Amino acid sequence: LRLSPGGEFNDIKEDDAEELYDYVVRKLNEYNLAYLHIGTFDQNRNWYPVLRPIVKSLYFAGWV
Repeated sequence: LRLSPGGEFNDIKEDDAEELYDYVVRKLNEYNLAYLHIGTFDQNRNWYPVLRPIVKSLYFAGWV
């Protein structure tokens, strides 16, 4: 599964992205995913230290 935290589209922004993705990842852990791919558009924001500690599956990260 791929998620793109902090992505913006048509002036839609995630003001609470850190809280939102913390919640989403914790819920996704219940589904025994093969992997979670975190793709981010903002190269100034590193999601690894925020999400990696709570992801229970294989974790891929990269810029989109």
